[in-house]
Amino acid sequence: MLSESYISSLQVIKILLHRYPKRIMTLWIADDSPAHPMVELAHQQQVVVKYRSMSDWIGVADGSVKCVAHCYPAPIRAEQELPALLAKVDTPLVLLLDRITDPQNLGAILRTAYGMGVTAVILPKHHSVKLTDTVRHVSCGGADLVDVFVVTNLGHTIEQLKTWGFWVYGAAATANSILWRVSLPNKVAFVLGAEDKGLRVRTRKLCDQLIHIPIAPGIDSFNVSVATGMFLYECQRQRGNH
Repeated sequence: MLSESYISSLQVIKILLHRYPKRIMTLWIADDSPAHPMVELAHQQQVVVKYRSMSDWIGVADGSVKCVAHCYPAPIRAEQELPALLAKVDTPLVLLLDRITDPQNLGAILRTAYGMGVTAVILPKHHSVKLTDTVRHVSCGGADLVDVFVVTNLGHTIEQLKTWGFWVYGAAATANSILWRVSLPNKVAFVLGAEDKGLRVRTRKLCDQLIHIPIAPGIDSFNVSVATGMFLYECQRQRGNH
């Protein structure tokens, strides 16, 4: 488990200061930028502010960055918290990931998931990449802002979602239904698997419906992070969330 992280995205830092200020251990500001707009907000939230040369942050941020937040990582949510979180949302959107092992893909997915308003991202405890440094870096803050759950049994979680009124859609290249021809309900759960293996047989059987994204001849499948973006966007497009 990671003990800390460094965030240089000003938008993510601002959100953290407003919503989760206790997760910021120290806000580092460039020596030549004492009047940085984040300083006042940090003081309001009682976050410690310190100054240092940004050249010390090579590898964390580029030379144009004047602010870096030294943070505790976002906590992994417990399975037991999922029902209460979903109950707070009128039109929840859940994303379940089956055997995603590439940290680059998971990072990109978490970034998109936050941007597309996903209520919860659910990962299986086994045969899945964890929230590593690479995942967090690629997510550009998404891993720190979206609610991530790690569950012992993905199939059991799918069955629970169905009892809570969710319609569960699995992404499968061989499916007959096309994504944008499916009328999505108020409670949606998408399940996507890795490009090389796709969804496990049991996972496919548990889904209410399998759908696919048409693709030009000569290409077997989309990258899973790209496909995830298409699924999530189509859901929000149908809901009118422009």
